[in-house]
Amino acid sequence: MRIAASRNTAGQRKGKVLAIVTSHDQLGGTGYRTGYWMPELAYPYLALMSAGYDVEVASPMGGRAPVDPYSDPGSPSSQPADALECTKLLAHEDHRRKLANTLQLSAIKREDYVAVWLVGGYGAALEFGGDMVIPEVVQALWNAGGVVGAIGHGTHGLLHVKTSDGNLLIAGRDVTGFSKAEDQAVEQAVGFSFLPSYIEDELRVRSARYQCSDPFQPFAVASEDGRLVTGQQMFSGDVFGKKFIDALEEARDATMIQGE
Repeated sequence: MRIAASRNTAGQRKGKVLAIVTSHDQLGGTGYRTGYWMPELAYPYLALMSAGYDVEVASPMGGRAPVDPYSDPGSPSSQPADALECTKLLAHEDHRRKLANTLQLSAIKREDYVAVWLVGGYGAALEFGGDMVIPEVVQALWNAGGVVGAIGHGTHGLLHVKTSDGNLLIAGRDVTGFSKAEDQAVEQAVGFSFLPSYIEDELRVRSARYQCSDPFQPFAVASEDGRLVTGQQMFSGDVFGKKFIDALEEARDATMIQGE
């Protein structure tokens, strides 16, 4: 499978991008509910649509994916900082339908997509690292020349992805994700240590060139080869989306030049 890029003419869409969200809705044994963090979906989703890409949403189990109530603008627990962007996403019937009926990840046609990004949230932290299908999907897209991204705890889904030469995708590449200090601050606020491991440690032990900004500040980084883009945490959806689209456009241009 190779990803084909075509020249964009008036009204022509540029290709489909897959967002992967979690199906996990329990925060360990804390009694709190969790899920995917909506701004980490909303910012890139809306930016991609405006840039000429179509977005589909999948999850390991398919169907309605759980939203972390602290990120849901319809929940009394919601944090208001990103509520407007989330409300924009939910204002459209087609977008709401995709969230209410996500595709089952194992059933998608991988060749249909030019890129994939892994949406974070603590549901992703507790599910993505042990899911067997996520690495297969991401690996297929990467090896076909696609762009791969992850935000926050979505980066757990990159831990076992390998390139065509058998090496770990993240090894030797610039990557970010929730810092250990940020995870520990959240656990302290909740009052429980609910994470089996910290994503910063997991990335470092796999030889990723881990980078981060100050705690809870927007930050995103692209790898030197340009096709792997990661965002640090829940406040990074906007900056991640911009870098992700830049990477997609560069990949499209490179493919077109090679085809001429």
